[in-house]
Amino acid sequence: MLSKVSWPRVAIMCAGLAGAGAYWFFVGMALRGENGLLVLIAALAAFCFWLTMVCLAAILLRSKWQFAAFGFLGGLAFLALWGLPIKGDSITLWAMLAAVIVFLASFLSGFESLKKEISNHLDPKISKILHATLRHFITPILILTAIGFYAFPPSGFTSGLLKFEVPQSVFDFIVRPVAMGGTLSGPEISSALQGLNLPIDPLVLKEFFGQSTTAQTSITNKVYEDLNQRVRQLLIPYHNEILIASAIGLFLTLKALSWPVQGVVSWLTVLFFKLLIRLKIVSKKKVLKEQTVYELEG
Repeated sequence: MLSKVSWPRVAIMCAGLAGAGAYWFFVGMALRGENGLLVLIAALAAFCFWLTMVCLAAILLRSKWQFAAFGFLGGLAFLALWGLPIKGDSITLWAMLAAVIVFLASFLSGFESLKKEISNHLDPKISKILHATLRHFITPILILTAIGFYAFPPSGFTSGLLKFEVPQSVFDFIVRPVAMGGTLSGPEISSALQGLNLPIDPLVLKEFFGQSTTAQTSITNKVYEDLNQRVRQLLIPYHNEILIASAIGLFLTLKALSWPVQGVVSWLTVLFFKLLIRLKIVSKKKVLKEQTVYELEG
């Protein structure tokens, strides 16, 4: 039977594991494109709940190694639900393992930073403490999310490159108004397009002028198809670089969106903290603080 001292710790550990598992589960569903908005809302709710448990654990657990075990459960949930890309390249595998290590190290750094903030105040306010330290817990989670995106990209990512098309509106803005208006000569249009470094076959452009409206539209469509084909040929060899850039973009986007989440997590943590005090699971005590001072003798 668990003692009164141990069961709250176990409860926080289990709640943190449940929050981490739910977050990684829903993020995985979102990357696979399942159920759209509902999955994103569920992932956000799980993210807030997990972070709230992380903050409670950081405040209430005294031992750094107990909190390390708490962080390890979050990393374990990630590996258990997403797995390792054993069949992929070794760089991806090592990147995932390195990300998990950075995740654990950042959690420990956040724990020490939070405890230092508490010790620096005679009557620490939870909301102010979290405002100063919450980023230490959010950033490693977002890094691990971005690495997961890189290791297990959405199923439509590669096929998206194979089907990539320049937006019709962009193409119409560059080619069709000038060509159909007939305000420039063929060589001038060819020179203008070459200045934009667009991979369009000049032989197609040469045929463009002097044609009927129907023929011009047909040739314009051929130019559009040729452009898309060339762009795809340019993108496919840089698949890995584009994936890395997408993962970095995802991290930066989530980081920017995490600012309002910090306020929600701080509010939830204070709410849970007050509830635990009311239920007498957590007690608030005033203790004498020893401090070293230097004085002149005599």
